[in-house]
Amino acid sequence: MFPALVKLLGGVRATVFAAVALLALVLVGVQTWRLSVARGALDLVATEAVVAKRLKTELEGRARAEIFDIRNQLAEATNEAELERNRLLAQLRSGERRLRERFTCRAAGTPAGAEGSADAPQGGLSPADGEFLVRFAADADSVVRQLTACQAILKADRR
Repeated sequence: MFPALVKLLGGVRATVFAAVALLALVLVGVQTWRLSVARGALDLVATEAVVAKRLKTELEGRARAEIFDIRNQLAEATNEAELERNRLLAQLRSGERRLRERFTCRAAGTPAGAEGSADAPQGGLSPADGEFLVRFAADADSVVRQLTACQAILKADRR
């Protein structure tokens, strides 16, 4: 059968040429198939990259929005607390409000063992001391609000 094929193709040279051409066509076909598979994989990777980028952008946008909301809430709470502090200080200065006294002080010049009478001046905090304590408490509350906001930002970032 092989000699008949050589004779049909026109000799040994023509047969070798046909075999090389056939081999080249097979190799080109295989390479084309491999290229199409690689392009499909590359398209899949590119699509996944686009989806991942879009998801990352969306998550960053959400995180920015949450942080923005937390900052706004902190600013609003700080403004309200400052107004409340100023209102409380004004009430203390005007005498409209007094701090509750949890202790009493001895009047100056009273011996340590002497009890005060009903008409003795009442001990307690001076208005300046009351203002100091109100400001100190407001500053402490401010630190608590800031820490709470920081914790909220960290929780939002870790989601």
